Amino acid sequence: MIYKGFAKLIELSAENPLNIAAAMGHVDFVKEIIRLKPVFSREVNQEGFSPMHIAADNGQVEIVKELMKVDIKLCRLEGRQKMTPFHHAAIRGRAEVVEIFLGSGSVSTGSLEVNAINHTGITALDVILLFPSEAGDREIVEILRSAGAMRA
Repeated sequence: MIYKGFAKLIELSAENPLNIAAAMGHVDFVKEIIRLKPVFSREVNQEGFSPMHIAADNGQVEIVKELMKVDIKLCRLEGRQKMTPFHHAAIRGRAEVVEIFLGSGSVSTGSLEVNAINHTGITALDVILLFPSEAGDREIVEILRSAGAMRA
């Protein structure tokens, strides 16, 4: 009932409903979609974004946490130009998302390759140093370096 208008939006869209819910920040709807269709969490749309890419890019911390419950490897899912949600979080200065990916019991540095190289041959640390974001850069650099991140 609460999502009547949202359900109509999904009906009119060819987009994965989990992508839409993640973009709009609807945590409860994300939980319900994951419960009903967890496979949606792994789908990459035509633009090369998964729900985790979208949530990480937008700094949707609670949605990132819910998606991590489905599979911690979703933070490594490659999208357009081999960019991972981890790259997107670093580029956008989403320090709390980066921290979730790297620690606090969710993902060990062994399961998330902090030195993964994207299609242009740079790491997440390179990205944040070469292309400063609007906020969180210093904190992200510290988080990455403490996790063993290096420049390419």
